Amino acid sequence: MVNTAVDLARLLQARVVLLHAVSAPAADLAALASRSGRLPKTPDRAARKHLARWQRELAEHRIAVATRCATGVPAVAILRAAGEVRANFIVLGPHGHRVSEPRTLGTTAGGVLAGVSCPVVVIPAPRPRRKRAK
Repeated sequence: MVNTAVDLARLLQARVVLLHAVSAPAADLAALASRSGRLPKTPDRAARKHLARWQRELAEHRIAVATRCATGVPAVAILRAAGEVRANFIVLGPHGHRVSEPRTLGTTAGGVLAGVSCPVVVIPAPRPRRKRAK
């Protein structure tokens, strides 16, 4: 997904804003568990770690990147952030979907497509490599 973002950013001379949306139930559960000391990382903290890694990777390609982390319904958070930054387009990556369902969109991608006013690029999940027959 990062390679596609780099290619699009260069082609369109676009500014890149990486957003990770943490669903509200996961964030609420993590907050409760963190108070009891049972979870080492909250979803928000893990998301920020991923964003920082992607930001470094894009910086290696000389692409300026801003990062954001949002909590709530992912599709709503993505649409809200896209409006706030006046996004020219949105790139959605895979999350939690199996390759056995190549023709279905997840809840987040479907929600974004239903409410968006700019183009959306959906990056498919990588296909697992097939084992060679011996």
